[in-house]
Amino acid sequence: MQSAYPAQLGDGVSPPQSVQVILAPHGIAIQPADGPQLWWPFEQTQIHEQPQRVHIARGPQFLILEDQSLLADWHRIRNSGKRERDIAISLVIAAIVIIGLLLTAAYYGLSFAASAFAKLVPRSTEETLGRAALESLAPKSKRCLDPAINRIAETLGATLPDSPYTFRVYVVNDPTMNAFAAPGGYIVIYRGLLDKTRKPEQAAAVLAHEMQHVLHRHSVKGMLRGVSIWLALALLTGDPTDTLAAIAGNLGSLHYQRADEQQADRDGLEMMGDAGIDPHAMVGMLELLDQVSGDMPRAAKYLSSHPLTGDRIEDIRQRAARANTKRVTPLLPSHRWPPDPHSCVAEGSPSL
Repeated sequence: MQSAYPAQLGDGVSPPQSVQVILAPHGIAIQPADGPQLWWPFEQTQIHEQPQRVHIARGPQFLILEDQSLLADWHRIRNSGKRERDIAISLVIAAIVIIGLLLTAAYYGLSFAASAFAKLVPRSTEETLGRAALESLAPKSKRCLDPAINRIAETLGATLPDSPYTFRVYVVNDPTMNAFAAPGGYIVIYRGLLDKTRKPEQAAAVLAHEMQHVLHRHSVKGMLRGVSIWLALALLTGDPTDTLAAIAGNLGSLHYQRADEQQADRDGLEMMGDAGIDPHAMVGMLELLDQVSGDMPRAAKYLSSHPLTGDRIEDIRQRAARANTKRVTPLLPSHRWPPDPHSCVAEGSPSL
């Protein structure tokens, strides 16, 4: 490649002046006999091959070169620059794809690891974790025990003779629409959600769903997805320090995965059928939640942690339609519903 090419630089007004043109990877440098060097980026220039000469224009300025050998070098450098840009763009796209794949792998890998870790967490540690979550999210001063809710929980629990968990259900006298299952068998339902139910069977649907979250350790998995490795190891070793309380506090912001919700719905529906409770009540409860989904912020608590979808409702509707309802009997037929808040008594009360 020739290092410099003689040319005439003009603007259509002043007389042309002699310059040297030097090709560079991204443009051309123009060096007058006296004066500062000019720089024309390739993307701002236009080149035209004319008989016996080459014309390069940039705005009102132009270069006239008598040496046409510049053309070969011009095209080679331009094409080389284009290849470099194409390679750079390809590398950026490849990096984005790789990062996306790594993030996806990390997400699903973390989910898989959380499921594996959850199976290894000792029951005693799970119990400690659940108690810590209960005290953090539903302190003793705010919760109570309702006889009707306890009877429903006992009816459902009777279908699980081999369960390693003892289910304890608490009511929080708060208008918030919320309910949650803490590890170890602790279940909390808020008065705001309980008051929305129209019959005890719908409350049973909520409890059956939450019991399945406990049985499948969904809340443990969710907590593990959000903690660091050393906190996860603390769970596995049964570390009794405040580490567990710190993890338990995350339950309030836990969002179940879609697969977890579906599993809790389906197994909860089956649990209701085994207990002789009308499985269609779960459909009614989901439809009720769907109707109040616009009632924010009261509906936000439960629906944000238990996201509701049309597919989820339709899946349960179809399964309920196929369920065997021959053993179904009314649940608490003589009981006032929803339960009177005054019937909810403090933990440890002799009236229970």
